[in-house]
Amino acid sequence: MFAQGLLAEAVRLVAERMVDGRATGAHQCELTVLQRPDRATVSSGFAALVPGGACYSEWSGLFPGAPARIRAKLEREGFTGVRLYWMLPTADSARAWFEARSAKPGYRKIVRGIIAQYAAHSGATGLLPLALDTAFALDLFPSICATCYKPLSDGDSRGDAPVEFPNWLTAGIAQRAGVSANDLVLVMRAGGEFVQNKVSWLVFVSDSPELRWVAKVPRNPAVAGALQREHDALRLLADDSARSSAIALPKVLMWDERDGLPVLVQTALDGESLNSLARRNEFPDLARRLGAALAEFAGSPPAALVVEWWPELVEPWLERLSDALGLFGEKELAPAVREALSGVDALPLVWCHNDCTPWNAVMEGNSLGLFDWEDGVEEGLPLVDLVYLLANTAFVADGTVGAPDAVRSYRRLLDPTDPRGSAFLGSLATYARAVGVRVEDVPRLRIATWLAHTTQDLEIILEAAGEPSPQLLASSVCLPLLRAELEVFGAGSDSRA
Repeated sequence: MFAQGLLAEAVRLVAERMVDGRATGAHQCELTVLQRPDRATVSSGFAALVPGGACYSEWSGLFPGAPARIRAKLEREGFTGVRLYWMLPTADSARAWFEARSAKPGYRKIVRGIIAQYAAHSGATGLLPLALDTAFALDLFPSICATCYKPLSDGDSRGDAPVEFPNWLTAGIAQRAGVSANDLVLVMRAGGEFVQNKVSWLVFVSDSPELRWVAKVPRNPAVAGALQREHDALRLLADDSARSSAIALPKVLMWDERDGLPVLVQTALDGESLNSLARRNEFPDLARRLGAALAEFAGSPPAALVVEWWPELVEPWLERLSDALGLFGEKELAPAVREALSGVDALPLVWCHNDCTPWNAVMEGNSLGLFDWEDGVEEGLPLVDLVYLLANTAFVADGTVGAPDAVRSYRRLLDPTDPRGSAFLGSLATYARAVGVRVEDVPRLRIATWLAHTTQDLEIILEAAGEPSPQLLASSVCLPLLRAELEVFGAGSDSRA
């Protein structure tokens, strides 16, 4: 380890044993990590590796021609298989990795499109094309990382050096899709802040800006099951012609394993992200289109009695919510949710995405496309996907996603005198009629929506913090939404009485 700070902490979390690069003596390491190295550090890093060992290095500094210079330094020391990546936005907070190479015009469009997603909320988007063209023309990349290897010794009994993951992935996709591996372009992207988020590889063909496939890899073995569930859901949906024609769905291109972890490659969906559409389209129009698409996807399944779905779809969530709130001394909310939901009897069970959000959806005209099916179930509660999708669409439009102010946006949706509320409630009513949900069960299913998401929200907060506190409870975004629904439900019950 020739690094400090966050990089050193990250490597310490995955290493069985770590040696300080400043320590004297001969080392036989499988990995060398270098941070802003000089020539002597590169030489020491090479010497510390076993034959076939890997080197990861990070370089910073705005100077023209940096990729070529970095490659030359590493190869001069004896490293092979050098790959260089431009990290966006910085090394410490990287979310995307682009190969730092001489870029063709099509590749520039790819990079522009991905960076534009990160710059959508800033005022720098107008200067983005000029800045990127300048960076590509001068090979001027502020943060670069490199991967490379120490060659195997002559006569090494371990056989050939392992095939790098990008090369392995490219070969697998090319074979199954019937394209040339040389025509494929890969961009790596991190999915988020949590360990359950996946690493994705965006796959393009011949430097065309249209995304063709997405490859997903879990960050650790503990969450590999989520990828298995997504694969299984997509296979089931592909076999259900009525469902697969109602909305656009990814198709599985490749399902394989690498180093004990599953790798899922699926087709990308055409259309514009609902995340961006929500910011510049009228909510009533989107509510109508989204409601119609999800109602068609649900179909008209037969009703199932409460004894069939309650033990699996409701009771576990109630118990988990009670446990989580109990740590905060909150004992009244879970029983109130139970009482509200106990009025539901028979329900049509439908395919549920269970993470139906604008950032997991695209639209092309009135056609809705949904991806990230790791939480999908074949027999789930009706209406909950639509409630969650419309609510988050409103939050995106208001800029309140993940913020305490989200409850204000949601209260507008519950107000039938507000144009946005009228559209929200009208879309739910139209869906209910089409699918076969009783009108009196619509408010209860809205509560069921926030039962699940509030429980997950609280569990994530508790896992991150360790110790419960009133401040932690106040940081939950979903809990106020569940409370708002219970207030409206209680008021509705009084008026009906």
